[in-house]
Amino acid sequence: MNKQPGILLYFDLLNTLEHLSNDELGEMIRAASRFVQFEERPSFHFPACEIYWPFVLRDLLRDMDRYQAKVEKSLLQKDPEYTRLRRLMDAQEQ
Repeated sequence: MNKQPGILLYFDLLNTLEHLSNDELGEMIRAASRFVQFEERPSFHFPACEIYWPFVLRDLLRDMDRYQAKVEKSLLQKDPEYTRLRRLMDAQEQ
């Protein structure tokens, strides 16, 4: 389960989603929320949601990566032990 506090829907994406009906938009927002919070892959009832999902997913994944980077940066600054362990893990991956 992701500890990210929420999702962001930028205006450029919202402008794209303007073509969806209220029901479709609701399904899309619920799917986005559940994806970020529970890593749950959506199963859509509306074909339009299937079409728009890759655009939404791209933004969600970008924001999830940004959030994770901020969390790690914060941990690195606060916890020297975390920094040491992270460096060891990075060294093992190379």
